Amino acid sequence: MNVLKAGGMVIALLAVSCASAETVAPHCPAVDVRHAGENVDAAGLRVAVFSAVNRGEASIEFPLESRSTNIIHGRYASTERRVLNDGVWKEYSPNLDEMLAPTRTMIIAPGEEAEFWFDVNGLLLNDRRPEMEYSVVVRAVSGCVYRSLPFNPSK
Repeated sequence: MNVLKAGGMVIALLAVSCASAETVAPHCPAVDVRHAGENVDAAGLRVAVFSAVNRGEASIEFPLESRSTNIIHGRYASTERRVLNDGVWKEYSPNLDEMLAPTRTMIIAPGEEAEFWFDVNGLLLNDRRPEMEYSVVVRAVSGCVYRSLPFNPSK
């Protein structure tokens, strides 16, 4: 009988510790992200240019590549694709590179707009298929995740 009581107490303690470990998702400001064109960075890399408009009431912070003032860090962004108007997004050419942690950030205040660049995982070099649409998913320092409006660089 004592073993059953002890077992019950362990289960009760586990339930309490799990409940206290739950985290609440951060409040994520509304941010509109859209493809705004292409550019070439200082090293000659073709990049997609995105515009981010903070429509929320709090600043948003995006991690940047170490030596850049506007290139999103590769660990915090990915490119996804789908057949035009199909609802299923799939990751496009996942980035498997090992990277140093970001050391800089871009802060966008409420009501402000800023541009960031991303290499879109080689999309601008390879696979410009007109029947596909693409989207960039970018994660803020807070953990908030934002998806760009669909775009196709071949058009």
